[in-house]
Amino acid sequence: MFLPQYVPGGAANDRVAVPEPDLTYGYYQGRKYDYDSDDDTMSLFRRVQKLTCGELNPSMGTGHDAGYPFFIVDIAADGPREGGGLWAATNQCLGGAAACVEAINKLNRIVRQRGGPDVPQVDVTVFSIAANQYTVELLVSYSAVEEQRCCYYTRRVASFLLCDPDHILKFRRYVLNILDWGNFQRLDQILDAFNFLVEEANQKRREEVMAGRDRIRPRPRK
Repeated sequence: MFLPQYVPGGAANDRVAVPEPDLTYGYYQGRKYDYDSDDDTMSLFRRVQKLTCGELNPSMGTGHDAGYPFFIVDIAADGPREGGGLWAATNQCLGGAAACVEAINKLNRIVRQRGGPDVPQVDVTVFSIAANQYTVELLVSYSAVEEQRCCYYTRRVASFLLCDPDHILKFRRYVLNILDWGNFQRLDQILDAFNFLVEEANQKRREEVMAGRDRIRPRPRK
């Protein structure tokens, strides 16, 4: 379950439920993505979290290691004793996708604060699936700044009937393309942002060391 503070407006808007996706696709935070690094004991995700003093929390309180999710799935069957059907699953997707988008927005804000507006930003797009036993809806969520405030949007990409073989094949192609995008293009953007933060911290540390050396003056010999 995502923590409520990661859901924009979640505490004030009763129609946005606290997200608890059935499936979450993200990045394993324990994996060492930066193979050229000399640090063999800590993944890039962990190091950035340490450098920002915990300000960046990629898992968003999910209780697992799926960092910065880009694809979530919610399933709720229709019926008098079931989970509320497609409407309930869509409502869960709205909150969950907004939380995932906000996590990337936070990363982008920190990178912007430390590197200026010219530093490349991570794509804030997040995909989600809302489904019951008959229908699958593919949704895309993103954010945009309007009138000096961040607005969150969700659009329906396509709907698929689970009883139609052609729909199932088309749905499969969509999902595979999303997973490829998340595992390559989007991951590269996140690693570039992380590498920038690590390099910025290293540069700051080097400057502090040099400044300390300049303050130390050798005593003159008698």
